[in-house]
Amino acid sequence: MSPTPAIARLVLASILVFVSAPAAADPPSYGLKAGLGIATVHGNLPTDPFLAHGTRRGFGGGAAFTFGLGGALALQPEILFVTKGTSLGQANVTDWNGTVIGTTEVIQACNYVEIPVLIRVATPTAGALSPFLLAGPAIGVLASQKIVQPGMDGGWFALDVARGTDVGITLGFGAELGRGRARGTIESRYTLGVTPATVASYSDARNGSLLVMAGVAIHP
Repeated sequence: MSPTPAIARLVLASILVFVSAPAAADPPSYGLKAGLGIATVHGNLPTDPFLAHGTRRGFGGGAAFTFGLGGALALQPEILFVTKGTSLGQANVTDWNGTVIGTTEVIQACNYVEIPVLIRVATPTAGALSPFLLAGPAIGVLASQKIVQPGMDGGWFALDVARGTDVGITLGFGAELGRGRARGTIESRYTLGVTPATVASYSDARNGSLLVMAGVAIHP
């Protein structure tokens, strides 16, 4: 059975929790964050018989809102730009005469606008460090897909293998630094896809994406 309906119900339940929750004593906080994304594809790609796939490094970042649900719980919806995909290894670069003059990495670059709806659990601490745990579903909408070959003439060419949406489960942890209105944030999270990453019916590939981000949170 496809996991997509269950994930959709989880997203809906998270939104309903937010809508039906009593108003928090404190107004919601909001913030911006950005950092390094390390992505790969788990499972088999159509290109695997010809090219081994590895990790792709890129960018991740965006905006987050945190709504208190009472006690240590909060709801944290976000909108992020994340780079996913995979590295397909090295390819030779040749001149007009066919002579090899170097190598370049071949990258399957799939970029998404991702909307996580996360439950945030604060953990007890003292001082200016406020750790938290994150968990919940994330839905990615495909923004672009292409094969990138730095150093080659043109540098990229079009690709049409990724699905238009990517549903995953996010687990992570982080901390807020400081006690003032503006607080620094650091966090690390991993999002594992639960729906196929490609349109190929014979591929079981799923996206996997690690994000390490830093930013600022504003508490009105």
